[in-house]
Amino acid sequence: MALNINVLKNVTDKFIKKTGSSAQSTNTEPTADASIFKNVSLNQTKDESLFKDPTDNILETDNPVPEQSTRVFTGNQTIFSELKQESADTFNKTANIDKNELTSDVEPLTETFAKSVKEHTEKILDNDIDVDPSPIDLNLSAYNDKETISLKLSSILFFRQFFASFFQYTTLSLCFPQTASRLGPSYPSSMPFAYLLIGLISGAAAGFTSNVNLKIISGGLIFCVFITLSGLSSFRGICTLMCLFSQRRADEIISGVAVAIPCIIFTVVASALAMIVSPLELFLSFALISMLSAAFAVTLVFTLEQDPVNSIGTITIGGMIISALLTLALCFLILNPLVMVSLLGTGLLVRVIIGYFLHLNHVAASRDLILAATQISVIAMLLDLACIGSSLPVINTCVISLFN
Repeated sequence: MALNINVLKNVTDKFIKKTGSSAQSTNTEPTADASIFKNVSLNQTKDESLFKDPTDNILETDNPVPEQSTRVFTGNQTIFSELKQESADTFNKTANIDKNELTSDVEPLTETFAKSVKEHTEKILDNDIDVDPSPIDLNLSAYNDKETISLKLSSILFFRQFFASFFQYTTLSLCFPQTASRLGPSYPSSMPFAYLLIGLISGAAAGFTSNVNLKIISGGLIFCVFITLSGLSSFRGICTLMCLFSQRRADEIISGVAVAIPCIIFTVVASALAMIVSPLELFLSFALISMLSAAFAVTLVFTLEQDPVNSIGTITIGGMIISALLTLALCFLILNPLVMVSLLGTGLLVRVIIGYFLHLNHVAASRDLILAATQISVIAMLLDLACIGSSLPVINTCVISLFN
C-alpha cells in the first residue's frame, strides 16, 4: 500500500511541475484531473495535506474510526463506508430490559392472591370455634379395648372366629357358601380347631371300619376323608417344597411324585396304626394329631414373611399363645403324657426342618405351604405313634374309663 502511494506521489510531482500548480493550496479546490484523490478520508479537512509521509502507517490509531462508520479495504484504496447500526441498537435495547418491566404484569396477580389469602385467614379467625390445642394421640395401643368394646361383643366376635375357621380351613365352605360368607374370614390361630373337627370325622370313619373287621382299608378311608375335608392345596405346597429341594421347575414327574408319595405313606401308616390300637384310641389320637400338626404348622406365619398373593393371614402373639395353650391342654388331658411328649418332639422337629428350609431359600409363607407342613406333620406323628403304640397306652386310663 505504501509503495503504491509513493508511485502516485512521484506522478503528481511531475504533473505539478508541468502545470505550475500547487497541490497544497488551502483556498482552491482540486482540479478535475486530480479528482481521483478527492475524499480519500472522511476525516480529512482542507488544511491537511493530501498525502502524508511515506514512512507513516496508513492505518493510524491516533484518529479512531467513528462509531457509526466501518472501514473497508478493497484493492489498493482506502474506502470508508458508513453503516448504520440500527440492528445492533435494537439488540442492545432488548438485552438491557429491566427485570422490573418483565414482572410488572405479574405483581398485580401476586398482590391479589396475597390479599385473598389474608381475607380468608381473617374470616377463619373471626369464627367462634373452640379448637382443642392438645395434639391427637395416634397410638392405638394406648386405648383400652375394654372401654371401646363390651364383653358381650368380644364374646360374639370370639365365637364368630371359632365357627368361621371350620369354613375357611375346610371344604365346608363349598357345601355351605352362604354361611361361610356370613361368618367371614378368621385368624390363623383358629386353624387347629378346624383340623380337630377334620380329625374327629376321619377317626370316626376309621373306628367304624374297625368294628366290622375291615382294618386293612381303614387307613385308605381315613386318608380319603381327611383329604376330602382339608382340600388339595396341601399337594401344591408339597410340590413347591420338592421343586425347591430338587432345584427343578414343576413338571409332570414332580407333580405326580408330590401326590403319590404322601398318599402311599399316609395310607400304609394309618392302616398299621389301626391294627395296633383300639378303635377309640385311633379315633381320639388321630383327631389330636391333626390338631397338634396344624398348631405347629401355623407358627410358620409368625416367623416367615407373608406371601402377598396366597396369604393365609396374619397371626398375633396373643392368638398364637392362646391357640398353643388350648391345644396342649386338650392333648395332655386325653393322651398319655409319654406319648404326648414323643408327639411334641416329632412335631417340633418337622416344624424346625421345614421352617429352616423355607428360610434358607427365602420363601414366603403361603396357604399352600402351611397346609403342606400340616400334612407332613400328620404323617410323621402317625409314624411315631405306630412305633410306640404297641408298647405304651395311647390314651389315659381315666379317659378310657369314661367311655367304658
